[in-house]
Amino acid sequence: MRTWLTVALAVAALIATACSGAPVEWRDEPVVGEWPLGFRFTADELAEYLVDQHELVLAERVWCRANAGLLPDGGPGSIFGEDASERDQRRFFDPLGDAEMAWITDLATATAQLRELPLDPLPEFRIISHDDLRIVACHALLHEDQGANEGGFWLFERALGINHQDWTPSVLNALWAYSVGGWYSTETKAVTLVGDTPLASHQFYMITHELVHAMQDQYLEGGIEALREDVTSDHASAISWIIEGDASTVEAVIYSAGVLALLRTYDWGEDGGWLPERNGLSLGIAPLIGQEFFAPYISGADYVREQQNAGGWARVNALLADPPQSSEQILHPDKLESREPPIDAERLAELRRQIFEPREEPSATTMGEQYLANLIGLSTPALAAEAAAGWGGDELAVWSVVNGRRSTTAIWLIAFDNAKEHREGVSGLREWLIAWSNSSAVTDSSGRALAYNGAAGAIRIVNSAQTAWLIVSTDRRTADKITRDALLLTEEPGWWN
Repeated sequence: MRTWLTVALAVAALIATACSGAPVEWRDEPVVGEWPLGFRFTADELAEYLVDQHELVLAERVWCRANAGLLPDGGPGSIFGEDASERDQRRFFDPLGDAEMAWITDLATATAQLRELPLDPLPEFRIISHDDLRIVACHALLHEDQGANEGGFWLFERALGINHQDWTPSVLNALWAYSVGGWYSTETKAVTLVGDTPLASHQFYMITHELVHAMQDQYLEGGIEALREDVTSDHASAISWIIEGDASTVEAVIYSAGVLALLRTYDWGEDGGWLPERNGLSLGIAPLIGQEFFAPYISGADYVREQQNAGGWARVNALLADPPQSSEQILHPDKLESREPPIDAERLAELRRQIFEPREEPSATTMGEQYLANLIGLSTPALAAEAAAGWGGDELAVWSVVNGRRSTTAIWLIAFDNAKEHREGVSGLREWLIAWSNSSAVTDSSGRALAYNGAAGAIRIVNSAQTAWLIVSTDRRTADKITRDALLLTEEPGWWN
């Protein structure tokens, strides 16, 4: 809960910066507020105080507002694309010197030999400071249309009450500047490093990671982005497990191979300042977002390492060219071997439309078995894997407006493979909600619906013949109506498989 002092400081800062007139630069430590007793505070000082209070979103908005005059000419992503203005390129990026590029070239040769993939040409390298990256990220944070462009996933978690810090894409983009060490762009085919020169030794491993992405992009027909065209959330997650798991595996092998010895003559810079304590990705991030963010780098690396041990890099290359279609195929090797596809989400959408079809089109995707396990695992981790193992397919449909009224409503319709796994899945969801609600969730008279009215919205779980319905709405009446209609629905297909 926000203290009165936190709110007062933030309001004072926002008013002061809004009325200050001329833009101010963070490098000059602008004073953004002053109390009657003469206490003066800069944007940095106020932001640090708000972070101490775990008000990360508010802290970043205060800091961004004080530095609004430094934003790039275009939109938030404008400086990273091919159409970046020359002025922004000069303002934000520095090229690497001959000394840096000499050892990066040696590292690229060693990485290509180890990974058994060619790398030609070597991608362009450039560097941007953490503060400048943070300024660029501010553009999205200051100009975001609140709630209008977030997508179903974010609205769903907020309505569930598990996205307690309001982690919109724009907020994550802003806080991302604190944690990222660099990235490879599939658009510009360049590697951007974050920091200063001379480079710090930790960047050696991150550069290895990004060099692998450049190899993947050159190896795949159509590049990495061709894999991600028109895919569901679950399919995209499975692809990320392979893409990031591959790069993370090579990064670890390079470390254990002692390749760093090749670079001992380089004059490394200071390691301090990377991943500072004010890292938004570790301070109170919504749990499911954190799991989704880090899983490809950790669990994905474990998975790729197993595949590489079993079939060499040729097997990893085959997975790159034809990645799993779902997290289910990653979690169950037999389903990857048989290429068993998830249940067609359109069949589930047809079922959902029988009871709820507002005028507005929803944001819709498939969340997947891993996401279901992660959700159940938030409060009942012992049940998570078994309860989700029978997942056969799902459709998450989210509306931010229903029949002209602004309210977040989501229907997550989950199908299971057979009767036994259906019982286990519904039981896992029920146990999750009972634990999540501190045992305040109530079973209705039919015994088939579980209801909880939380501060963020109404949550309902309906046990239907072959499916489970997770219904979430910020409008309790809407949630109740969907629940009643779902209970009355009898014309359902037989078992999905």
